[in-house]
Amino acid sequence: MSPNRGTAARLGIMAALFLLGITVGTLAWDKIVLPFSNPWGVIGRMSLMGYNPANNIARFVVFVLLPSLSLVMVYLSAGKWLRDFLFSTAVHKVLPEVRSGPVRSGARTMLLLIAFSVVVALNSPVMMSHGIDPFHEGETLGTSVSYMAGQVPYKDFIFAQGVYQDPLRAVLSFKLFGRVGISVDDVLDVASAIDEGKKYCG
Repeated sequence: MSPNRGTAARLGIMAALFLLGITVGTLAWDKIVLPFSNPWGVIGRMSLMGYNPANNIARFVVFVLLPSLSLVMVYLSAGKWLRDFLFSTAVHKVLPEVRSGPVRSGARTMLLLIAFSVVVALNSPVMMSHGIDPFHEGETLGTSVSYMAGQVPYKDFIFAQGVYQDPLRAVLSFKLFGRVGISVDDVLDVASAIDEGKKYCG
């Protein structure tokens, strides 16, 4: 088999395995149902439906991991010829790059870009440029006050967008920048800058 045909066949098999994992994950999505429990007696739409919110996390994890798991299963169960055909060439091509210097240089470049993005983000206060939104800012500031007062999330107070997005983001910003409302958006800017830096360097 010519190198071009071999590469095309290898990529075709990999793509088929990847699509198989996605298909199985899609079909299994609604079948993944975790048992519901409400020990704290929380009253809300999900509790009234008897729906466990962790279902979404479990479904997402299964959906994301299945394509990779399909490749792992093929690697472990395939014969030597098929295993060498699908994986050996790719491994030998990657290993020299891992040992070489460009990877370290790329890591340094990524760190510099992230640091630059953080500095730029800290000098672009989104709250002051767009005005204060009392409702949405109150979602995180109000819950952070409850958290810092020793109250237990989901037991003593409830929020809509997750532990980090609502109380912990404000608590972290207070620790880093002082107890000022605008510091909450500084933390959000830093997180967004790091995320953008990873995209540019990825």
